[in-house]
Amino acid sequence: MEHNFMSPMGRKAITEDSLPLGSTGLGEDISHNQILDAPTSTSTSTTPSWVVKLVNDSMKEESFATPRYCPTPCTMFRAPTNMRQVNEHAYDPVLVSIGPFHYKKALLQGMEEHKLQFLFFLMRFQSKEEKEHRFQRLAEAMKRLEGRARWCYSEVFDDISTDDFVRMMVIDGCFILELFRYYQRSEKEKVDDPIFRTRWKLPVIRLDLVKLENQLPFFVLQELYMLTSLGHEPPLIHVALNFLHPLLTPTQRIPIHDPFLEHAPDHLLALFHSTFNPKENPKISSAHGSIMQEKKCLIPSVRELQRVGIFLKSGEGDLLDIKYHSHHMTVLTGRASLEIPPLFIDYKTGPILRNLVAYEQCNKCVKPYFTSYIMFFDGLVNTPEDVQILRNKRIFYHVLGSDHEVSVLLNDLTKNVAYDHWHDCYLSPLLHKIYLRSNMTYLKIQATIRREYFSSPVSCISYMITFLLLYLSVIQTMFTIIAYIRPHHEH
Repeated sequence: MEHNFMSPMGRKAITEDSLPLGSTGLGEDISHNQILDAPTSTSTSTTPSWVVKLVNDSMKEESFATPRYCPTPCTMFRAPTNMRQVNEHAYDPVLVSIGPFHYKKALLQGMEEHKLQFLFFLMRFQSKEEKEHRFQRLAEAMKRLEGRARWCYSEVFDDISTDDFVRMMVIDGCFILELFRYYQRSEKEKVDDPIFRTRWKLPVIRLDLVKLENQLPFFVLQELYMLTSLGHEPPLIHVALNFLHPLLTPTQRIPIHDPFLEHAPDHLLALFHSTFNPKENPKISSAHGSIMQEKKCLIPSVRELQRVGIFLKSGEGDLLDIKYHSHHMTVLTGRASLEIPPLFIDYKTGPILRNLVAYEQCNKCVKPYFTSYIMFFDGLVNTPEDVQILRNKRIFYHVLGSDHEVSVLLNDLTKNVAYDHWHDCYLSPLLHKIYLRSNMTYLKIQATIRREYFSSPVSCISYMITFLLLYLSVIQTMFTIIAYIRPHHEH
């Protein structure tokens, strides 16, 4: 096939003059491929330009020195293309741009002036010379971190110059830090700022700051926090968690012990992700895991679980702490239970879950807790009736228009999400137990009997009375037969 890569002119150029010195080309055993592979003295004009460019590029060491191929894994990414196809707006900032992915985006320029106001507020009591000196310190600090910060992103951003990149880190970073400080003050006193004078801006900005494509490296924020601190302030991680707290569910708790004093998070989204740390069950064996993955055994739907005697109830603890309890099964009282902490669903739920899952999809070092979580609910909820049951059980609380909207949202979350590694699923031991139970025939029969005949106190009492009457009828019949037989024996 090699000859196809050369033009007819290239093949004609292979003559006796192109053979090695001392060769005549007559009576020598030189194959056609050997001739083609041999170096020639023909001009590069016979070689396709794209080949010449590839050769030249391959000789440049810097061709492979981009963040995409760096030895240290990237931590900030664009949302996966396949997930964007389902809902592209969930990953775009609505009000404020942070970092290079949406830098100078026209729709977000309205907040740029506000960012500058926050930056100027830092130096409101200083003279011109003091401000210049402080700006210079911030610029020099960010200039030292520029290379490290660029390597954190999955793209190169050659179109952003060094000065622009440093300026972006200073302005965006100081905006985030001042927003945190303003928020702390707003909890104690009234803050006179347009963001805090409205009801809608702060929640939207808070949501923007946990979007995958809207992040700054945490070490950049940490450096700016130290340089702009005016006195004793709590650790940045505590301040950031306090700001993000309204995004947590009412049952979620901010970690008391700070696990990041030794290992700082990569960015704010990573910090938010770390607040969800479920208690993992013992891992199932690799053999069982292979069977589960082969059969694609996800959680059955709500009604299917009820058919095999598994009842759902609202649990306690963190959002991801889903528990399964299997009790001794009897026809009347025995049952298994699945405890699910309440999920509060509003306009923020979809974007938050999508960005957490996108972060897990892009970074294999991050445990896929939320990927497993949305897959769990995708199996559990198939219809609006399933949502209604979960509402009645106080597992779902939602402010969407209807149960149908909730069902569509939960099923859409898993579209185009990669889910091929069963052993990474923190719920796999729980799902394995449910799978084993749902395939036991006698348990299905018992559950059917209990559902059909003992599903409510009224039906239970009525059937017990029926059985009692039947029992008494049998006793009466037996005594009648005995009374009839005994006189015949006496004769």
